[in-house]
Amino acid sequence: MKTKTTLLALLMFVVTIGMAQITKQQAIDYVMDSIVVNRTDSVNVFMDSLLQTSSYYNLNAYDSIQSPYSNYWLVFIDEQPEYSWGT
Repeated sequence: MKTKTTLLALLMFVVTIGMAQITKQQAIDYVMDSIVVNRTDSVNVFMDSLLQTSSYYNLNAYDSIQSPYSNYWLVFIDEQPEYSWGT
């Protein structure tokens, strides 16, 4: 259960700094430098290629995640890639 909660929390990781807009590259740098750090060989990182502007992000036909932000970069960090969560 903890893993699922962690994955959902990471999936909905929103890169926002004081409501300031940041570029895609700044979001990537922040995630890699502040969250992934030295685990690049043991985690998979996926990022939606588009800046999200909807209050809901649809995961599939049955699941979605609500966002409190109007603009955000959506990042998924798969801490257990051997279980194929990100594929």
